[in-house]
Amino acid sequence: MGDSVSMSDVWKIWGDGIDSTVEYTDLVTVKSLIDAKVDSKVDAEADHFHVYAQYLHDDGGYISVPCALDSDTAPEAGHYVASNMFTGSYEQFDNFLDAKRRCLEIKQMRRGQYASAYHVLQNTGPDGSAVIVYTGETL
Repeated sequence: MGDSVSMSDVWKIWGDGIDSTVEYTDLVTVKSLIDAKVDSKVDAEADHFHVYAQYLHDDGGYISVPCALDSDTAPEAGHYVASNMFTGSYEQFDNFLDAKRRCLEIKQMRRGQYASAYHVLQNTGPDGSAVIVYTGETL
């Protein structure tokens, strides 16, 4: 640390996969590190965030066709379902955009869960004492 950095400008991060002994002097760097860790965790669960167009099959069951979340269009179908990882079930919608919106909401909620597990501490004194100022979600 240089002399131009006050103790109150020194930050540490507590959280999975981040060395809590490293000191940072810039909140943009802190946010970037947390975002990268959180994005990695959410990306590892990508298969949980999906929407299917469902068609009624002759035998009374449904045929499910995956829909692309990076598109605003999907095949016409009887209905659409979005996976809800929190309940372990699918939520049914009459149109694709509502199903997509719900899927992205669930993904954002999951991201918030991971982000809230990271804590940003601000040094408050020369003895290294610190206070939690932010979580990864509030930063």
